Amino acid sequence: MTHCLKGCAHAELKANSHVGTKGSGCSSRHGQTSDCSYIGILKHLNVTKPNDALMIRPVVNWKRPTVVLLDMLLYGIVDLGEKTQTVTSHIWIHLRWRDEFLTWNSSDFCGIDKVVIPKSKLWHPDIGILEDISDTGSIQQSPMVKVTSGGLVTAQGRQRLTSTCELDLYLFPFDTQNCNISFSSVNYNVEEIQLGTMNSDEILTSVSEALMITAGEWELVNLTILEYSSKKSDGFQSCLAYTVTLVRKPMLYVINLLVPMLYFLMLDLATFFIRDEKLNFKVTIVLSISVLLLILKDMLPSTERYMPLIGKHGYFVVCCWKSLFCRRREVA
Repeated sequence: MTHCLKGCAHAELKANSHVGTKGSGCSSRHGQTSDCSYIGILKHLNVTKPNDALMIRPVVNWKRPTVVLLDMLLYGIVDLGEKTQTVTSHIWIHLRWRDEFLTWNSSDFCGIDKVVIPKSKLWHPDIGILEDISDTGSIQQSPMVKVTSGGLVTAQGRQRLTSTCELDLYLFPFDTQNCNISFSSVNYNVEEIQLGTMNSDEILTSVSEALMITAGEWELVNLTILEYSSKKSDGFQSCLAYTVTLVRKPMLYVINLLVPMLYFLMLDLATFFIRDEKLNFKVTIVLSISVLLLILKDMLPSTERYMPLIGKHGYFVVCCWKSLFCRRREVA
């Protein structure tokens, strides 16, 4: 009897050792075997082979909308084109939504509570940027998504974004620009997809400032988030707008443009006190001012609707100044 029990115990120990060597499972207290491999979870979720059911909007009740949380970080300001009215920037997008069909009990799989799977295996929201005019080669989306045991799906992507922006250059070079980056679904209405954010605009602004790689002549002031519904042909659409506020660093223009301009104007007024070779001196000053005006012309947009203050009223201020100075001199 004792010999038989020892033999059974030895056989059981050998079997457990064999299973542990393979690493394919572990025994629970109640004698139920759990699968400790990622392939077991993928088979449980039925994503190891093409499944058309996973490509539809992942809700059990079709009347319940899918809430998509979208956080955008701005970590680079490449260029702001005054003439083309565009802004080129680097953005990082973080998406999260719940897939009600992709859930499992982590205790049945040795405590595995998340898994990374190909993005092409699952449904993902068709979110686009309304102001986007960049090419497709500038988008770098991760081919993988992370899925938790509760059904939360997380996707990330980066993009060199070129977006349209209606610039207000009236106070150039002391101007502040507000540019919108609006996200919305291409095909789904507000009853099917609702957009939101995971973090507040204050947190996203502080993180963007910490991650900012390049900003050039611009400085990020803040990011403002606005959630609204836009009307389309077959109903309303959920939209999420990020308003990016940028302020220009004017020191370069002050040193290279405004200070020389004021210096030449002072020399122009000084010609009234010169008696000899006044004509040659004034011609030299006029040519110098013309060169500065050509530089200013290349900087500013060609539209007349939003002509900057420096180009709209600068000439008249100079003329009035010279006329007033001449009158006072004649009276004196």
